[in-house]
Amino acid sequence: MVLTLINYSGVFQNFEYRALDIFRSAHSAHPDIVIAAIDNKSIEEIGRWPWNRKVHADFLNVLDSYGPQVLAFDINFSEKQDDLNDSAFAFAIENASFPTVLTTQAIFTKNSETPQSFLKPVIFSKNTGHVNVPESDDGITRKFPESLGTKEETFLPFSFKLAEIVGANLPKEQNLLIDFSGKAGSFQTISYSDVLNRKIKSEDLKDKIILVGATASDLRDYVYVPVAGEIISGVEWHANVLDNILLSRAVAYAPTKYYVLLGLIIWLIILLLPLSIKTSNVSKIFTVLVIGLPIASLILWQTESVALPFFINLVGLILIFLIRSGYKWYQVEMEKRKLHRTIQNRFSPQVVEAIMHDPELLKLGGVRKEVTVLFSDIRNFTTISESVAPETLSKLLHEYFTEMTEEVLATDGVLDKFIGDAVMAFWGAPIEQSDQVDRAVKTGLGMLRRLTALQNKWKKQDMPFIDIGIGIHTGIATVGNMGSEKRFDYTVIGDTVNIASRLEGLNKEYQTHFIISEATLHKISPSLNIQSKPLGEALVKGKTQGVNIFEVSE
Repeated sequence: MVLTLINYSGVFQNFEYRALDIFRSAHSAHPDIVIAAIDNKSIEEIGRWPWNRKVHADFLNVLDSYGPQVLAFDINFSEKQDDLNDSAFAFAIENASFPTVLTTQAIFTKNSETPQSFLKPVIFSKNTGHVNVPESDDGITRKFPESLGTKEETFLPFSFKLAEIVGANLPKEQNLLIDFSGKAGSFQTISYSDVLNRKIKSEDLKDKIILVGATASDLRDYVYVPVAGEIISGVEWHANVLDNILLSRAVAYAPTKYYVLLGLIIWLIILLLPLSIKTSNVSKIFTVLVIGLPIASLILWQTESVALPFFINLVGLILIFLIRSGYKWYQVEMEKRKLHRTIQNRFSPQVVEAIMHDPELLKLGGVRKEVTVLFSDIRNFTTISESVAPETLSKLLHEYFTEMTEEVLATDGVLDKFIGDAVMAFWGAPIEQSDQVDRAVKTGLGMLRRLTALQNKWKKQDMPFIDIGIGIHTGIATVGNMGSEKRFDYTVIGDTVNIASRLEGLNKEYQTHFIISEATLHKISPSLNIQSKPLGEALVKGKTQGVNIFEVSE
């Protein structure tokens, strides 16, 4: 939006011009426009430039027999040569059967847009036009000339004066762009000397609009034009302007207020797009706009001869997209970091990586799938807690939970929660694990091994003896982020959880440490090489049908 407003001041005008230049394409020049070129050939045959004005008088007299529609000299005749030759030239102009246009040139003071004076021809002519060429700041001459004047007098552009003489309607619009016919040589061009020596066919000049001007490189009368970086002679530039007037080819530069308004509307729409919209959808919208702007401008240029600037709006759109994408990336990155901090202590690095790659794995709500749930609990914890100091108990639990947590995460399990002195974990979610049962059983056995090491250590430190029971069950459960909108937790719920908890509690009754269900036993891989002992059928609270249970050991 700021760019659009800055562009209103014209700061980026040259960029707009150059962007529009890509729409230019060659077209056939007006067939009645002929350039009589003061070229190298003519200079070799007639002599060193500038020529005696008697040469131009002779040219006019010869041309009179061809019957042109009008003749225009793109030559500065502001200085006297001698009375005889100047008079001969003036007499030829006065007595020609066709009108002749001469040039004047506006003189400007530094930083002034109003001419201080004009260099006028010393040869009298009622038809005079100025030949000042308007350049853009980049040195390219692409704009239509406009009338110039002082308080005393005003002159039409050279090409406008020609168009007026042949009866064409002069353009009333301001800020027009020239639709160039093409590169140098696009107009029918003959050598000045060939006309003087009558080497041109009569039909080639009959009723033609003839422009005389320098094309010889040594005379350095050339301008830069927006046609593939081409340089053309000054007389060809005037011919292009005349061509545009006669064929109504001029391109109207859209008023600034229109494309500024268009930019503000487009940018406002983009800015109002909710950040919640998917980046892919935003990218599609931006792609349509980025491609659509120049295409719309091209269509207007080709069909309506209207130049609709688009470059700054295009740059603005790209900047907005980059800023928006950067902000969106920042938001996503911050959410990822927040998520990472939340889950890094509950999931193994491998599971964390999978979740970070696809956060949808932890989406709010649950899915039903097969999982393997583990519960472990410290025996007689209430009695232990009453017999030791709080600081000692805290240190003991910290060591215990650290070891048990490491064992769960070592097999990519999910540490669901600590429930007092109990540990709950599960496998099979959020990522698929075809060997979830093996992982859970390995974890249970690993927890018992770590506990043995801790018991030996604590015994030396005169710490209380701690023993645990473990229960594992495999079945269908609901897994996902459960809870309220403001507080939720990734967990597993259902009968499978209840059964696993009940199996852990049965260790006290059966004087065991590790009990699994029949459903879990049947899914253990033979390669795991464990020992299992049937304990019979046990009733689970809330169930009428018993569950076959087994003690597991290495």
